[in-house]
Amino acid sequence: MSAGFDTTVFTFLGFLPQKKGRQTLLKKIIQEDHAVFFYESVHRIEKLLEELREYGFQGKISISREISKLFEQHLTGSLEEITELFKNGTIPVKGEFVIGIKNA
Repeated sequence: MSAGFDTTVFTFLGFLPQKKGRQTLLKKIIQEDHAVFFYESVHRIEKLLEELREYGFQGKISISREISKLFEQHLTGSLEEITELFKNGTIPVKGEFVIGIKNA
């Protein structure tokens, strides 16, 4: 799998709630001992990275963008590495995102 970490056991959640229950669910996700995947909107991707930093996430993140399209992209790294890739434009803030999270 292109996640860059063990996906033998994983959970897929679809889109996370935008407001009610989002904080609680993110805190639960970062405590899981297996990989968790979900969709994130282009409009909320940067907020998601801020939320993960705020909640103390220390594991690996997989970002897949534009799956099955011409500009498909798959990148995996720490929260700091992924955030930097967004800041420097390596990961454009456009398209559809599938996020994978795995605790260290």
